[in-house]
Amino acid sequence: MKRTRKEYKTLIEDRIKMKNRLQRLEEQITRWIGDILEERDREQTEYRRMLKELAKRICILEEQLAVRKGKTKADGEAEGVEESEKSRSLSASELYDCREDLPVY
Repeated sequence: MKRTRKEYKTLIEDRIKMKNRLQRLEEQITRWIGDILEERDREQTEYRRMLKELAKRICILEEQLAVRKGKTKADGEAEGVEESEKSRSLSASELYDCREDLPVY
């Protein structure tokens, strides 16, 4: 069965409408993805900042504890701390150097 000119015109209009709808949906999805990535980056930045602050606090507390015990880091190493004990637990000062200001990401 042959289609009329009016039917072809309707099909073309429907196709254009669907194409425009698809384009709007793609733009909306792109915005959503951008918002999700932006939120993730914001959360990661906040998380890194919190970790850095906690590492500094731990480092300061370790230094205060060492001072209270009358020992310095060098004294503790000179007393011959066993290697297995050292490898089991890393102190915050070993994980993060308190004297060095690292940039916040």
